[in-house]
Amino acid sequence: MRIFGFGEGLTRGLGFVSGGDSPRNAIRIFSVKDMLTHIVIFRTRNADKVGLLREGVETLRAIDGVKFFHCGAPVPSQRPVVDDFFDVALVVAFENDEEGLARYASHPVHVNFVENYLKPAGGKLLVYDVK
Repeated sequence: MRIFGFGEGLTRGLGFVSGGDSPRNAIRIFSVKDMLTHIVIFRTRNADKVGLLREGVETLRAIDGVKFFHCGAPVPSQRPVVDDFFDVALVVAFENDEEGLARYASHPVHVNFVENYLKPAGGKLLVYDVK
């Protein structure tokens, strides 16, 4: 993976992330400047439900208005400052700030995620909204 055209860090935006060696293979063009970033850290007490939780988080990609989407698992760390005691993390950015977040939260795909993935997995979460 290569990052092309990055400028002054995340607060100023990045160019695009590519799965190959050229801009033609770009996966997503994005900038987080003037966007609201929604960060959710998920935990479940049921190790056998982590797959269900991860599957559900992936369904959230389909929601209109999401300008950046990334989900992943914790990276194990020996550094005491790193909290790797979670199962799945989600980072989503919206171009229309609070309005975009409100549409996302009430979207049928999100409602379905909460009812059919998060609750059955016994998921607990921490949520951070950053601008």
